[in-house]
Amino acid sequence: MERKPKSVGVVVSAAEIRESLSKAKIAGEEEKALRMRYGISLPEVNAPLPWAASGNAADELLLMEMELMKAQLRRSRAARGRTTPNQLKLEPTAQKARDKIVRALRKKR
Repeated sequence: MERKPKSVGVVVSAAEIRESLSKAKIAGEEEKALRMRYGISLPEVNAPLPWAASGNAADELLLMEMELMKAQLRRSRAARGRTTPNQLKLEPTAQKARDKIVRALRKKR
């Protein structure tokens, strides 16, 4: 008759898990499961989120924001000037031909 190996139980307290959750890199669902299992609340609900962006990501975000601001400024200027941003500046003869085509298409409706 063989002996079965004894299972070793590990006792973990809620305080130990609370401390390790802040340091652990686990998926969100796993963290939620551990919080529900041991009745651990969130640390501080009103605490600011940690800054995770590195220098490169922060620079890229700044550049994207600047480009969007420029595009918005161009659109607002175009709206004040009563021209659309997509409208092209054409030569007078090309403009006349374009207007003729647009009028013909509107009549077809």
